[in-house]
Amino acid sequence: SAIPPLLTILWQIIVCLLTEDFIFYWTHYLFHTRLLYKYIHKQHHIFKQPTGFVSVLAHPLEALFQNQLGVWLAPFLIKDKHIFTLCLWIAIRVYQTINAHSGYDLPYISPQYYFPWLLSGTLQHDYHHQHAKMNYGSFLTIWDRLMGTHRIQKDE
Repeated sequence: SAIPPLLTILWQIIVCLLTEDFIFYWTHYLFHTRLLYKYIHKQHHIFKQPTGFVSVLAHPLEALFQNQLGVWLAPFLIKDKHIFTLCLWIAIRVYQTINAHSGYDLPYISPQYYFPWLLSGTLQHDYHHQHAKMNYGSFLTIWDRLMGTHRIQKDE
């Protein structure tokens, strides 16, 4: 079938992003509690300066609940989704994951450069890997800001 109208694609991507970000924040926060961190999430944090390869380093339970549940829940619930929109959503999510773990802040070409008050990025995630108790969000800083876990690295 034909590719859906732009507004349909946009609202479906936004629903996917908001759903994923909510689930990712709360599962990531839970995986940082003492017991779950020790037995599940700690292996993801063995690298203090992550790379794209580290993004997939996860315990199977973490991979299922933190990395996959949020990605697939909204597409599953959206009734009239198109394969194009689904592929676009997955491409956006993969880009975000690799970018957050790249170790490179790419001004001018990274969306978070233009919307730092809204979008999380490499700097926040690097800081998270170094200090662990902050910046749990995926795409957005909303939940981190609401829950008092948002931090940015100060220039030294």
